[in-house]
Amino acid sequence: MAPVQVIGLGKATAFIKAASLAVINKANKGVHEAGFYMEGEVKASIAGQRGETKSVDTGRFLSSVSTDNSKKLQSKISTNVPYAKALEHGTSKLPARNHFSNSASRNKHVVVEFIEAEVKTV
Repeated sequence: MAPVQVIGLGKATAFIKAASLAVINKANKGVHEAGFYMEGEVKASIAGQRGETKSVDTGRFLSSVSTDNSKKLQSKISTNVPYAKALEHGTSKLPARNHFSNSASRNKHVVVEFIEAEVKTV
């Protein structure tokens, strides 16, 4: 049997690599946009604009929520105030407010939509 010669294999391989990189870059953009959106949702929850109990006294907790998009395909929404854990999970004297976890649960589909919208533009 004669060997099979594939014409244009190099061009096809280069096209697939470029398309893969474009999809990853667009997905990364979607993840980071979703991160900023989720930061806003957590802040809205803390401010009492969602279903959770308002957690604003001085405004320190609300203003401490930030988004870190320094890693590819990752967006981290966090706070650095020491009492955030008590507000999120509750204590023996304070019921859990669940600002972060409830915001994440409520908006899973929105995060997916951000990523899908970007990837569809490739």
